[in-house]
Amino acid sequence: MKYQINKDLLIEEVNKETMIYDSDRSIFYSFNDSARFIIKDIKSGKAIEEIVVRLTEKYGIEKTKAKNDLDEFLELLLSKKIVSSLKK
Repeated sequence: MKYQINKDLLIEEVNKETMIYDSDRSIFYSFNDSARFIIKDIKSGKAIEEIVVRLTEKYGIEKTKAKNDLDEFLELLLSKKIVSSLKK
């Protein structure tokens, strides 16, 4: 499965954080380095399975933990309307 960043968001990288501004709802989000890594992979069109592999390589964590953490983060992004899932 793949996700996409919703189009009407302003996204800026500052140091090792990602700042996202939703102008329609006047909401500002700030995400840490690992979230920035995931958001960049989503923006570049990587599938969830590929992001999991990249997380295990970058952070040296087990595949199960990477998948669980990614799923949790994606639920947050979906609930905040930052991403949406792409239909195959």
